[in-house]
Amino acid sequence: MKSGKVIGALLMTALLSVLGGCAEKQVQPIEQEQQPAVDEDAVVRIEGATFTQADMAFYTLMQRVKNELNRSADAEILQGEALGDNDAYWDGQNDMYDNVNVQLQNLIEIHAMALLAEEKNYFVPDDKLEQEVLEFTKGIERHVVIQDMIQQYGEEDYNLDLRGYMRERMLRDRIAADIEKMVLEELPDAGEQELRYEVNTRYDELAMEQISSLDREIYLR
Repeated sequence: MKSGKVIGALLMTALLSVLGGCAEKQVQPIEQEQQPAVDEDAVVRIEGATFTQADMAFYTLMQRVKNELNRSADAEILQGEALGDNDAYWDGQNDMYDNVNVQLQNLIEIHAMALLAEEKNYFVPDDKLEQEVLEFTKGIERHVVIQDMIQQYGEEDYNLDLRGYMRERMLRDRIAADIEKMVLEELPDAGEQELRYEVNTRYDELAMEQISSLDREIYLR
């Protein structure tokens, strides 16, 4: 069971409800003289770090890239009707990211869990980051759909943002790996479906707890 694919099955509804509560609680009018200057393109501030529309667009691009990689991996072992059903599933996953609230949730979740990893004193050495970027780049270089997505986004901007994003994803995946290891130790005889459900559930609960604990303000309307 791969942590990266497990996290692709996050319970969006539960996490979006947390963000909805955050928006209601955090974005309240305050005295004009107390309001900090906010970038007009800002969508959210998390623990002092401000993320813009461009940041959210990049996080969304990378999620869709991940979806296409998962689609390709599934296609190698499926055929016939199952292959068609698989394409329909991943089309639906991509369509879900047309929703700006889902895009925002994706950004907040990844950044929040990367912060949690840092709280646990996890870090990503530069050499491991470069190795991950190299392997990822090689893995998508012949993927026509993904290359078209990157070209449409803008290759220069993509290259500028890739390493920072990959660092956060690697940190987030450390948390997912910890949960997976714990579940495997606690349920050594469980089947794949039960393990996946348990890992997803525990990750979702931890993500919601972490997001709720952070100082954050949503500007997206």
